[in-house]
Amino acid sequence: MWMRATLTMTAVLMLAAPAGYFMQAQETPKGETARELDSYEAIFEEFGKRYEVQQTKLDRLAKDENASPQERQAVFDEIRKIDLEYVAALQRYIQRFPNAKDLEPARYEVVITLSRHEDRLNDAVRAADDYLKEHAGSERARDVQFARAQSLTRTAGREEEALKALDAFIGAWPGAEESDFARTMRVRVLLFMDRTQEAEEALRQMLKLDKVKKSAEAQQFIDRQLDDLDWIGRELPKFTLSTLDNKALSNEDLKGKPTLIFIWDSNSSVCLEELGFVKAAWDKYKDIGLNILGISVNESRPALEQYLKRAPTGFAHTWIDRTAEGTLIKRLDVTAIPFNVLVDSQGRVYRYDVRSDELMRYVTRMIERGK
Repeated sequence: MWMRATLTMTAVLMLAAPAGYFMQAQETPKGETARELDSYEAIFEEFGKRYEVQQTKLDRLAKDENASPQERQAVFDEIRKIDLEYVAALQRYIQRFPNAKDLEPARYEVVITLSRHEDRLNDAVRAADDYLKEHAGSERARDVQFARAQSLTRTAGREEEALKALDAFIGAWPGAEESDFARTMRVRVLLFMDRTQEAEEALRQMLKLDKVKKSAEAQQFIDRQLDDLDWIGRELPKFTLSTLDNKALSNEDLKGKPTLIFIWDSNSSVCLEELGFVKAAWDKYKDIGLNILGISVNESRPALEQYLKRAPTGFAHTWIDRTAEGTLIKRLDVTAIPFNVLVDSQGRVYRYDVRSDELMRYVTRMIERGK
């Protein structure tokens, strides 16, 4: 009962959060101490009330047309703070009462909460190991093993461990719904490791699964992934265009440096969220040779120019008529935005359609490997 209520509340908060919400967790302010509680149920109820207050605020802001992004961000900041205080309270309880009968749900909540924060994934893995050591026979051990594998998947430098964890999970529960996600995550890990052929083979094996054969939607999803893989290693389609400051640009101008092509529309809120990830990559790697080319499909060039005048990005931009034939966008088979293409220093596609929190990881990988 406690787990289901917590997961429901967590799901609501996660769905309401903006892109990047779980990327930067905040530490509990120094000097601030939480009231000590003497049972898992008491901790759950105490923090449940605090989460509910923040959810009420989110509901109110969602109905307020005049609500500012800063107001929503303030709520998410408070949720991050509550998350880490919740973990700290649970960990103190586990240490103070090592023989308590309700340690299993407490340890479970530590794992699940930490696994939501990009900068606490190693802690999540350690917490999962502790849980499985003490509660291997629990009915929630499967959930913890999945959270552990998922955390490893998102942790740079632990890809081999991630593959082992994913394979173990799939082997133990081949028919579970989580195993479908695990198979997809396995493909992503292989791609990050530049093991493209193995990733392709893994996708083709997924097409042979009975549940996939019975689902046209699943088949279409995997086929799209295979189409995306087909772009890797191909020469970027030849193009000639002009930037907003009237500089001619072609394939040859991009060679010699790794390049991120960002296809977007400044009137799209989703694109503006993605722009935050693109700008983060630019800020981190612009001084060591990263090119970024923004290709806008705004309804008009003046609309794009007006936006960039208000919020300059620092990298080059061009505008393309989305209805025109033969453009770079059409030749790249872009059907939805935002859309990112990573191109190596030889002018070959390194990654096709990589977005959001994965973008920085792939840009870093491309640069570190001298692509």
